[in-house]
Amino acid sequence: MKKENKKTFCCECREDVGYKLHEEKRTRLVKGKEYHYKTIVAYCKECDEEVNVSGLLDKDIELFDKQYRLDENLITQEDLKKLLKIYDIGKAPLSLALGFGEITLTRYFAGQIPSKRYSDIVRRALYDPKFVQQLVKENKEKITDKAYNKINQIVEGIIDTVRATSKIQVLAQYFIQIMPEVTPLALQKLLYFTQGLYFVQMKQPLFADDCEAWVHGPVYPEVYRQYRHYVYNPIDGNDSVILMTDGGQLSIKEKAVAQLVADSFGKYSGKVLENITHREEPWIKARAGVGTIEYSQNVISKARIEKYFCGLSNKYRMNTKEEVEHYIDDIQKIS
Repeated sequence: MKKENKKTFCCECREDVGYKLHEEKRTRLVKGKEYHYKTIVAYCKECDEEVNVSGLLDKDIELFDKQYRLDENLITQEDLKKLLKIYDIGKAPLSLALGFGEITLTRYFAGQIPSKRYSDIVRRALYDPKFVQQLVKENKEKITDKAYNKINQIVEGIIDTVRATSKIQVLAQYFIQIMPEVTPLALQKLLYFTQGLYFVQMKQPLFADDCEAWVHGPVYPEVYRQYRHYVYNPIDGNDSVILMTDGGQLSIKEKAVAQLVADSFGKYSGKVLENITHREEPWIKARAGVGTIEYSQNVISKARIEKYFCGLSNKYRMNTKEEVEHYIDDIQKIS
């Protein structure tokens, strides 16, 4: 049976017509300020006039909401979901524990835009369990003893987890946060390149872990075990909460190097990144004497990574996105 084309009513043609969808840039004015965003618009196939299609208005509102929150640096619905996942005591008691009104978080989940002050509190709560611990103590009288004890146990557990979280785990979680999507294969290579570029800029390793020269390129076993269940699929950003406190916190410089890697190497698939590492000296030398598809746990030492990437800096410098992309272009030409 032939599938029937979807139609909608066109005010110009005065009949039901087929339509086509286009992504367009639109502008909205809110309190005297212009916001530019991309949305989906439907046009009549007969007269090319814009037509109304069921669901598109809601989609337009959703797309504008995301752009508005981004421009104003406000929390998103995804942030709120993550907050509830971390501090699992319910919207009302959590709202009171943070110093809000009882139904404030409920309203935010329903779509209400938070104030900048409340948004900043929620954002900090996502990454700073000691801050939450302080708020809970200050607002103890507002919540039940049961809720107070439960959230305190959760906060203590998170703080203990942060203390035990290694730098490489925090860096891996940071990549998952700042990139639209990243597979386990790509993540391994991004960690490797970050270590290399950090050597270039700081003359010391970013993290203590050594990687191994596996068939598909450099691999950090600890991180591999953490995310291997995703296989070739992108890692869910909600799978790991990024808690940047205590000894696990990334410095401004560490984040800058990670962002440089994300902006350059991060544009490529895991397979492309794997092929790049296969052309580089550290992986090649660590695999010396090992068959093409033979398993190996040979270590690619930090000293070898430092020597290679600092050597690259003599030609490419490797301090900016353009310089790193120049290197990527050149190494991919090697057969």
